[in-house]
Amino acid sequence: MKLPKTFVPDKNLENSLENLVKKKPQEEDILKDLVISQRHGEELLYNTSLNRLKIEGYERHLRPDECFTLIARYLEGNLKEPLRSIAYNIVNVSLLDWLSIAFQRQGGILHCYLDPEGLVWNGECYAPHPKVQYSQKKEFDIKGIPSLDWVGLDRFEDGFVRFFYGKSFEELPEEFTDGIYKAQIVIPEENVYYAMARGLGLHKYSMQPAESANFRGVRKIKEGEIS
Repeated sequence: MKLPKTFVPDKNLENSLENLVKKKPQEEDILKDLVISQRHGEELLYNTSLNRLKIEGYERHLRPDECFTLIARYLEGNLKEPLRSIAYNIVNVSLLDWLSIAFQRQGGILHCYLDPEGLVWNGECYAPHPKVQYSQKKEFDIKGIPSLDWVGLDRFEDGFVRFFYGKSFEELPEEFTDGIYKAQIVIPEENVYYAMARGLGLHKYSMQPAESANFRGVRKIKEGEIS
């Protein structure tokens, strides 16, 4: 009886399968299906700003990961119109911009409220009125991180960096990690709410508490609409 030939795997097929296994799943494009206002609005209190952009047909401010992903892709030359012009305006024209996030520090824990509503300026900080509403809440360990000081992004845990900047620290453009514009975070003082903004000037890739800032609206694309 003639024995079957021994199976010898195709080397090219073997390499292809190996690469397929190693290949990371494609990251979700957080900018997909978003419509972002091309101009920045005037400097307003957070709650006033949110009301204004809703009147103009938008839903909220830019989230931190959306804002910094947009900037990172602009710096890397990976944007098409109209996002390229929007990113140019953010980086080179607009100053202090609201982000759709609020911070509250309690000891070594930072409470982060995504898409906050119901925050009203009381002359010293943002206070719940009557309570804070949000789409998601995250908590991060910030033991050893001082309040009211510019702290380098590399001092924060990886989960913090990924949540607010969309990538690990090592994956961010060099402009974020080194040099005069390197990303830094200002944590508010203890037990107060503060709406957060993208900084201005040397801190344009950073986040800081703010009383008032410019607004830029964001909404989901509508059916049949071209972004």
